[in-house]
Amino acid sequence: WLLVVVDTECNLIGGCGANDPQQRWLSQTLADAPSCVVLAMHRPYRTSYTDYDRESRSQTIHSIAQGAGVDVILTGHAHMYERVRFGTMQQFTVGTGGAGLRPAGSPIEGSESIVLEHGVLELGLQAAGYEWRFLNTESSIRDSGTASCS
Repeated sequence: WLLVVVDTECNLIGGCGANDPQQRWLSQTLADAPSCVVLAMHRPYRTSYTDYDRESRSQTIHSIAQGAGVDVILTGHAHMYERVRFGTMQQFTVGTGGAGLRPAGSPIEGSESIVLEHGVLELGLQAAGYEWRFLNTESSIRDSGTASCS
């Protein structure tokens, strides 16, 4: 597994376009990556929380990740839990750590689970895949599953 963390406030660190420093580094890093990759960033590109859907600062990063076959994207920012599938890539938006929760709009294409409860995401990484569980503050499982690396 490779875990990569990028800054979605890229407008403050050299730009958010495909030829800007962080995105060039990300493309190069993912070109040499193993078959199982997690990418973590603050702002999701797509989410069912309408105010944060199609976040321009994250668009290029998301596109690079999808093109490189990243398996998991971890995001926050939207105050909800949502699991969205983009082809073979799965995005978890986990903005459920304590701030007020915000209701989602209509689910975007690929949205497979939305939970409006505070809680945590547990990821278990295996040699060729992963498992996940989203638990609310009472430790009740609200979403779970397994997937293979692409």
